Amino acid sequence: APGDTGRAGSHLDRLLDDIVTGWDNAIAALDSTRSSLDLDAPSRQRGRTVRESLLSVGQWPGGDDLTRMREAARNADTSTPPRGLVDAEIRQRFAEADLDRIRQAWLEARAAVIDWRDSGDAPTEAALIVGGPLGKVPLGTLVGASSVALDRALRDAGVEVPAPLAHIAVHS
Repeated sequence: APGDTGRAGSHLDRLLDDIVTGWDNAIAALDSTRSSLDLDAPSRQRGRTVRESLLSVGQWPGGDDLTRMREAARNADTSTPPRGLVDAEIRQRFAEADLDRIRQAWLEARAAVIDWRDSGDAPTEAALIVGGPLGKVPLGTLVGASSVALDRALRDAGVEVPAPLAHIAVHS
């Protein structure tokens, strides 16, 4: 319905807690496969390595991070960022990233969600419309999609997705 923002509007606290839990589960899955994960192996996504799949999420310099998304929302900027170009640049700039660097980017993305949740601005900003991969959506919905992106990145890398993350991804 027009104006309906789903969980971002009616259950934002739970949504943000779920997103943080999703990041926790994803980071734990990454840690549990540390000794067996070959970052240079082909991923399940055609034409990408495991490393490139894992680089598709997290907070990377020059990437589409929460700070930029919040600014776009506050400025009523609903243009869709060139996600493909941004992702390609991150894959190129961090082509040699090791698992510790990838994990760090994931921790930074998790911290950004916590900072936003705790800032007091989330209830107002979550309903603001921004441009995203699926068109114009509330900021809270776009942030919630990080759980889906984590699920996909882990699956593409051949890492077993923890049940709580898979559940969160479906319900975000």
